[in-house]
Amino acid sequence: MKKRETKPATPPAEESLGHGNHWFQRVEPNGAAVLADKIARCTVVVKNFGPAEVKISAYGAIMLLSAGEVRGTEAWGDVTVQNQYDEPALIAFDFVPSLKSR
Repeated sequence: MKKRETKPATPPAEESLGHGNHWFQRVEPNGAAVLADKIARCTVVVKNFGPAEVKISAYGAIMLLSAGEVRGTEAWGDVTVQNQYDEPALIAFDFVPSLKSR
């Protein structure tokens, strides 16, 4: 009888990141990152993997995301993320084209 080959288990940290075509950004403690500069109108979707809470600024709107939260909002122009805590944060984000014109 043949033994079945088993694949090594994926580390839990990698499993929690999901699989897909997302961009990832590490935001250093008390730091900031620019996700987009003068971007066309779109929807930006952000997931915070934590551990720190982050503040997302898009089109003048400000969203606070705790670890594990996912949010989407309309955006254009500049999109930034700020970490005001003493721990780093890891976020995943994606830009989805707007299908509706205004």
